[in-house]
Amino acid sequence: MLRDRVIFSSRRKSLGILLASIAFVIVGLWMVRVAASPQGNGSFFYVLGSITTLFFGLGIGVALLQLLVPNQLCLSSDNLTIKLVFHRPLALAWRDIATFFVLSAHGAGRLVAYRFIDALRPTDEFGQTPLTSYDATLPPGWRMEPKALADLLEEYRRAAHGE
Repeated sequence: MLRDRVIFSSRRKSLGILLASIAFVIVGLWMVRVAASPQGNGSFFYVLGSITTLFFGLGIGVALLQLLVPNQLCLSSDNLTIKLVFHRPLALAWRDIATFFVLSAHGAGRLVAYRFIDALRPTDEFGQTPLTSYDATLPPGWRMEPKALADLLEEYRRAAHGE
């Protein structure tokens, strides 16, 4: 029997978002200041700078929250619980999952994907299962490489299935 385990998201990505957001807020404030000066270009740069400052100011808040409360994967003998910052926790019973594997997604890199057992696979309005090899993916950004994470989740799934 495997022990309960919690895997946290990487703080490196959140720190990168924080630093980039701070830089864009500084640029936005500079644009507002230049637009308000007598030599400024007026309302266009003022509006653009204000929007930039507000948008990336929110990015600072989100990045700080993710640094303080990182995403979590909680592994137990019964289920996998995915806890994301702005979402309700999602509990997936090991018995409901057929397999975990690494998916190479164009533009998103390598993600950990999973497929439900046939009885639980989602269907479209005609009752057909999707043609994709997976039903969902975990969000990126964990402290483990996708292959190692997929192998660990598969180990827990197999232990729960008695394989």
